Amino acid sequence: MMRCWLALLFLLPLAHFASAAGEPAAVHMIEPRGFGHFVGDLIERNAEFEVSDGETFVPASLPQPGQLAYWLELRSAEIGQRSRAGRRTITLQLTYQLFYVPIDTRKVRIPPTNIALKGPQGTRVATIPAFTFLISPIREIYPEKSGETTATFLKDDARAEYIRTASVRRAAAGSALTAALAIGLLAFHLAWWPFHKRAGRPFTEAQRVVTDHRECYPALLLALHRAFDRSQGHRLLAADVEGFLDVRQEHAAARDAIERFFKASQTYFFAGDAVAAEAAMPRSSLEQLAARLAKNERAAR
Repeated sequence: MMRCWLALLFLLPLAHFASAAGEPAAVHMIEPRGFGHFVGDLIERNAEFEVSDGETFVPASLPQPGQLAYWLELRSAEIGQRSRAGRRTITLQLTYQLFYVPIDTRKVRIPPTNIALKGPQGTRVATIPAFTFLISPIREIYPEKSGETTATFLKDDARAEYIRTASVRRAAAGSALTAALAIGLLAFHLAWWPFHKRAGRPFTEAQRVVTDHRECYPALLLALHRAFDRSQGHRLLAADVEGFLDVRQEHAAARDAIERFFKASQTYFFAGDAVAAEAAMPRSSLEQLAARLAKNERAAR
């Protein structure tokens, strides 16, 4: 008697395992419309299978693309997967193409398909149900009643209509012309190429040299000196700064920076102390002064 109970206790988990392995898998179908299909149409059916961890399709049980009937062909069978709310779902997208040319509206049926799922608990079968839908003709049943013949069943392609684009082309041309004019005016204002060599913008030209990091420090000083000379019309020394600012009042707010520049230039070229000159007017300060003078120059002219 004791042996019977022990055997029963041993077989209970196996019975539960076998029951779980043989339980059919749930299938959720997303079907296309059941009417209004014609020869050549593609029909997509999406099957969703709720599975456990490690469970997947048995490859040999999957539908293979190819001709299923004289009127139906399976074009593709694509597998996907996703997880939602802790549940794992694998999907199978079946794409069919119709080759049936009915003479009137007919009801046709895609037969069911069994899919095997294999996992740690064994193998079970899921069934993709049959799908019934209506396929319609692309011509009249008796075209001769409307005056058509077999030579006129197939219609010519619809002719493409011309779209008037004159107003669009005019608007595009006007926009392009306005943009080109605006860019030209901006280039002239900022002395970009090809206006970078025009007279009357010496500080703008000097700014390009000062902001060129390939140039050495004395070249930056000389570039600003030549800009002051051209702006004043003659050589400008440190003693002439006051007269320069009286004539070029747009630069009056930069008086302190201009005086420091001339002092640094004197220290470099006359005292020969390059370290003290760069300490008094470093490269960054020269760049700021050049940018400020160029901006004042553009605003005044």
